[in-house]
Amino acid sequence: MLIAQNATTDPLWKSIAGAFTISANGTTTLAANSIGSTQINTSGVSRANIAAFAVASGQIDTSGIVRANLTNFIIGSTQIATGAVGTAQVLTTVIALQGQTNTWTGAQRFSTGGVYVQGWTAQSFSVGTLTGNNRTFTPTTAQGQFIHLVLGGNNLTGTFQFNTPTANSPTQILTQVLNSGVVSATFTTSSTYLKVDGNWTNTASAAFFFIATQSHSYNHLQIVPLQ
Repeated sequence: MLIAQNATTDPLWKSIAGAFTISANGTTTLAANSIGSTQINTSGVSRANIAAFAVASGQIDTSGIVRANLTNFIIGSTQIATGAVGTAQVLTTVIALQGQTNTWTGAQRFSTGGVYVQGWTAQSFSVGTLTGNNRTFTPTTAQGQFIHLVLGGNNLTGTFQFNTPTANSPTQILTQVLNSGVVSATFTTSSTYLKVDGNWTNTASAAFFFIATQSHSYNHLQIVPLQ
């Protein structure tokens, strides 16, 4: 409010108008299309229609882009502009994609033309030791592209069958097979393999690669002795 004096020095109330108005009796009102009375919280920050993200001080550069330590960032489906990610913006930390942790180390990327320019490593899934009567094993992409298992010698009886991969699209899975001893079971491969190359031998401590390949229409199993 504004207090003025007349010629006799008596105080007078004067009105002020703008984004908010102070009337002559001292009441205030917000002008239309200005900040609403419910849109300011106690800390003075507008809180309506703001996505939940937190940015620490000093982490906005001169171009207005957050560049470090962004936490609790929620992005709506329409809030990414076309072409918003530049070629130099290679991820250098761990990110979560639909609950799965994925680590990028800078140079893991495709070059022009889609040629992969860096090698990679993977974990091998442990099936453990197969024992019991009439066992089968089916490689699956849910276990990864590399699997290892042990055939339990005379504790594996009846038959043992190596099945075709469980996959609805092309894949290749390598399974390391180790004989813990002479196996009592009879070894077979699934009849759904269109072609099998190589042979498994029933020799104690012998190791093999079972490389199962599934294409769009065909599959193949290659058994490679490692002795």
